[in-house]
Amino acid sequence: MKVFYNYIVLALSILIIGCNTNEELVEMKPDLETKASVLLKEFPSEIININHKYDYYGKEFQVTYVFNNETQEIVDAYGDQEIAVEVFGRGEEGPQGTLVTGVVEKGNYKEIKMKIFNTAKEIDAFTAEELRETKEVVKGELASRNNCINVDLPGNDEIRFFEDINYVYELSDIRGLNKRTYGKQYLGHNNDRISSFYMRSNSFQQVSFYEHSCYTGKRLTFNKYHGSNFYGESNLRHHTLSGTWFWKVSWNDKISSFWMP
Repeated sequence: MKVFYNYIVLALSILIIGCNTNEELVEMKPDLETKASVLLKEFPSEIININHKYDYYGKEFQVTYVFNNETQEIVDAYGDQEIAVEVFGRGEEGPQGTLVTGVVEKGNYKEIKMKIFNTAKEIDAFTAEELRETKEVVKGELASRNNCINVDLPGNDEIRFFEDINYVYELSDIRGLNKRTYGKQYLGHNNDRISSFYMRSNSFQQVSFYEHSCYTGKRLTFNKYHGSNFYGESNLRHHTLSGTWFWKVSWNDKISSFWMP
């Protein structure tokens, strides 16, 4: 009887060890996409996927960030890791210009399409024709941002900036009402405070944000097309200033000058 009891204890011990081993193996599976799906199921109100779809001179790739909306932190990432590191992993020598060409939001999913340029000025060349078709030409050219000056020309467009995400707490002293061209080369006490913005226009319009004053440093540009008179970004944490994956630095609280041509 004692021998039979020992066999039972031994069998149960093996079964328990086997179960623990299988659980550890399941937890160690490095499947980021599966992990992201689990997070979406467990926290549907908190977790969203921010899918960055890049076009870098014809090289298309994407990285999806699993973003916790309550803590405003990245909790996971997956996608074309090797290409992203190749393009963005060069520090200050990496691309300087990002042009957002489309944003789609649906439930817990947000897709941001963007073109990436080595220099910020290349964005102007890419969008020059659209701007000239919809803007009054001043002395044959659009107003120049080459000089470190503020520009304020009257028109029909509007732009507003906010200190918090979701258009909360407007930075009213830099708002632009009834503008055609509007640029601030230095934001004073509003420097590094912008977290969201929106603009209104009945035609094609554009706004560019700069990392440094005098319209210098890295540049993030948004185009508002003809389809709607309103365009806004409720959370600049969803846009990358530098780096990729968990080393990503967002544009939130990093803007030192802006330009609406």
